[in-house]
Amino acid sequence: MSECKVNIDFLRHIANPALALAMVNISNGRAELQAKNQEESKQVLQKITSALLDIKKGLSNGEIKYNFSIYGGDPRNIAKYLTSPEWRGLVELTFGELKDTPGAWEFVRGVLMELLTKAANTYGSQCPEVSEACKNAIEDLSKMKPSLPKNPEGTELSKA
Repeated sequence: MSECKVNIDFLRHIANPALALAMVNISNGRAELQAKNQEESKQVLQKITSALLDIKKGLSNGEIKYNFSIYGGDPRNIAKYLTSPEWRGLVELTFGELKDTPGAWEFVRGVLMELLTKAANTYGSQCPEVSEACKNAIEDLSKMKPSLPKNPEGTELSKA
């Protein structure tokens, strides 16, 4: 591992501000979501908020376990976290909960991709393994697609 001397903390200076901005955008009505009515819109916004809070908690737990804070930890451990079962579990849980609301799914994925892009750019040449892990996580997220809801009977729909 190369040396990693940075003064930007992943959780405090990148992740938390990105998540907070997303929540502000939601509360200010700046999140463009497709909903049939006001009640559905409210439910979608609640799902997004819940997902963002889960991500924040998951990242905090990841920092504790992988010790990637710049305050006494090793930022290179962000790379270990982004390839860990904890990260994969967080992503799977988050997007699993949003699978029935494609607009919310896309919004949350966009927030995560933006957060990881900022981290990749911030750590860049100072912590190349972190930057590379962020880029790989972005690539994985970009390949994900929201699953289509099944019909009520649980059988496949045909084109007949």
